[in-house]
Amino acid sequence: TFDLIVLSEVLYFFDADALDHLADRVAESLSPGGTVLMASYLGETETELDGAEAQAHFAGALARRRRARPLGERRDPRYVAQVFELP
Repeated sequence: TFDLIVLSEVLYFFDADALDHLADRVAESLSPGGTVLMASYLGETETELDGAEAQAHFAGALARRRRARPLGERRDPRYVAQVFELP
């Protein structure tokens, strides 16, 4: 298991089903008290979900699997970064 999983600039390349599968894998792979860091570009993409949509979907999916507790967020016109701790 891992203490930290970083998902930077990748979530918007997945569709909703793949994000759900990824949430399963992260929930299984993260140690209790572990941290997930997500960062996504907020500009236009040619993907099914933009960065904000993909990150929100993934965060919700992860919270349904293991009650993820938000630790912080940084939002800029170009990106959003969020940190969660999982019990």
